[in-house]
Amino acid sequence: MVRRHTGRSRPHDVDPQRVRDADAKRMARIGWLVIGGVTLVTGIVLMFVMDTHDSLIHAEQQCNEQLREFEEWVESHPQDPVKTPSLREKLSAIEAHLASAPTTDILRKLFNDVRDAELKGQATDAGGELLTRYNKAAKEVTKRYLDALRTAATAAASATTGEQLAPYGPLEDTIRSLLHEAMANKDKEGESLFTPMWKQTYTEINGIVAKLFDEAYQNKVPWTNLLAHTSGWTLAASSSFKHTFDAGLTLTNEPGAQSASGGLSYTPADKWRDYVLEIDLELDSGSLVFYTRIGDKMDTKEVPGFTVGTKNATIPIEYGRVYNLVIRTIGNQLTVTYKGVLLYAEDIKSTKSRKGEPGIVAPAGTTATITKLRARHLR
Repeated sequence: MVRRHTGRSRPHDVDPQRVRDADAKRMARIGWLVIGGVTLVTGIVLMFVMDTHDSLIHAEQQCNEQLREFEEWVESHPQDPVKTPSLREKLSAIEAHLASAPTTDILRKLFNDVRDAELKGQATDAGGELLTRYNKAAKEVTKRYLDALRTAATAAASATTGEQLAPYGPLEDTIRSLLHEAMANKDKEGESLFTPMWKQTYTEINGIVAKLFDEAYQNKVPWTNLLAHTSGWTLAASSSFKHTFDAGLTLTNEPGAQSASGGLSYTPADKWRDYVLEIDLELDSGSLVFYTRIGDKMDTKEVPGFTVGTKNATIPIEYGRVYNLVIRTIGNQLTVTYKGVLLYAEDIKSTKSRKGEPGIVAPAGTTATITKLRARHLR
């Protein structure tokens, strides 16, 4: 247990932090007294030497020099009587948890705490011993949290249901986030540490779900009608794009140079990882882009996806004809079939999103109707 500091001390106790804070305040007062004295003396000098141009310039230079020296002293003696005790308290709490046997939930909280921008900023500003403590704590928390996530995932490796594979989710997300952060910061040490972890986890879970979620397993999972939950769809707005839910979903986007793509995504599925979609689609003009595992945005460079249409499409189809497409996103594989025939397959890169909802985008000049859109959520 970490006891909170009550603010009371025994008569003979000495708090080093309070002494440092008091010294800082006393030095600041002395500094300002010096400045006040210098200013007063300079004023008096100026009164007596107004008739001497050289003396005036000399006095002004002395005053400016004194001000410059004091500013340099203040900059070289940073004091933060508010943030420093708060930082010390937070670091002590984190260190106390690490000294015990923290649960995965506590480690998750500590992991979020050490990655907090404000705490990191305080430690960076404080420097010295406090920054050293912060860096050590952050490194230890990250290691312990990843170890806990790996242990839970390893225990779930022989799962027989998607629900039992849940521990792989936070392991994937955490390692991927740490790797991307290291790459963004050009942290070579972090990259060398997290890259093999990511490759191991990515390969492992892909193999597990490819084996587990076979056709027999998929057929046991009930369908969810996504068109029935109209409030679950989030609009990617465009002034030229319109949609209506009636006897299905109608998508229209006006042609023309002023038109822009618009679409929808099914946000209740934003945590889905592996799933099957079945769509009855009729395209009358233009094209449609389908996405799975949407992360930050609907972009096939970042998420799995494909285009249907008559020109420059991943899957060529005819206008005015109804197609029943089955879209499977499982592990690192995206497949699209029509009447059991494979129309498209994508080997999903490890850099693309690993979870997220399905979405549809209609470029300018598109008219389409979707009369069936249902899903089987596997993991």
